[in-house]
Amino acid sequence: PPESHVLPAVDTEGIVNLGAELRDGSIIRGQNAISHPSSAAQGVVDVKSSCDEPLDSKIHRILYVGSESLTNHFEVFPRVNGDMIRALHSSDLVLYGMGSLYTSICPSLVLIGVGEAIAALRSAPKVLIMNGTHDRETHGMSAADFVRAVTDALNRYSCSHTDKILRHAPSEYVTHIVVPEGCEIPVDREALASIGVVKIVEVSSMQEDDRLVYEPAALVDAIKAIHDSYS
Repeated sequence: PPESHVLPAVDTEGIVNLGAELRDGSIIRGQNAISHPSSAAQGVVDVKSSCDEPLDSKIHRILYVGSESLTNHFEVFPRVNGDMIRALHSSDLVLYGMGSLYTSICPSLVLIGVGEAIAALRSAPKVLIMNGTHDRETHGMSAADFVRAVTDALNRYSCSHTDKILRHAPSEYVTHIVVPEGCEIPVDREALASIGVVKIVEVSSMQEDDRLVYEPAALVDAIKAIHDSYS
């Protein structure tokens, strides 16, 4: 829409490298290497085949890395865009959109200042829109695991600088979950309730290119209803 404002999350003209620390302690460097690794033989990205193949070990956390070597990594903290933080402070709804959880959503959430700003919003709904299916990054995860991943990113869990870690509860970051009918990702209501997330909104879905997706109009109506309930 013409009234939309798209703001970059990182305030830099330099190069920043995304990294994923896996549960086995290894680090993958670069977004494509995490979500869409290239064919070793052809050196090209095969999105359809690579995005569905599970990682060798599950992702522990997302971070930014700086290094002149592909084998030695150190964590860096890019400066967050102040305009984005100011927009968050004045928001009447926070929406964690669909897409790759760890390479599309979490990279903006781990920036210093984002968790603080979202946790400070006490009267706004904070809505996590679930994907309809798993991908390479999220195999075996439940809806509660998605909430924990968002929470860990905003809290900067396991950050190498302990003074940068937050300790907010999941319910301070996520108040609602929106799921498509027939969602392939388990929506474990008891596990969600145990972390303080009890508002689950189911939305009509459809099949598109062998993927379960939302009915667009129904999704818009659901988000508007959540927003209006807080007005």
